[in-house]
Amino acid sequence: MTEHLRRLTRQNEPWSWSEEAQSSFDSLKSALLCSSHANAGRKSSMLCESCLDRCRATM
Repeated sequence: MTEHLRRLTRQNEPWSWSEEAQSSFDSLKSALLCSSHANAGRKSSMLCESCLDRCRATM
């Protein structure tokens, strides 16, 4: 789900927001907002972190 987004963080790679990156972002956003802890009526923040072999997000 996050491969296209993680590619954007690699060094010496041209940064290009593709349709695949947008689709990955939308899928990740949807998955995070569907969690049992999300409340669309409250202000929230998200911290994203990635490295070569993983990506994680915290709300």
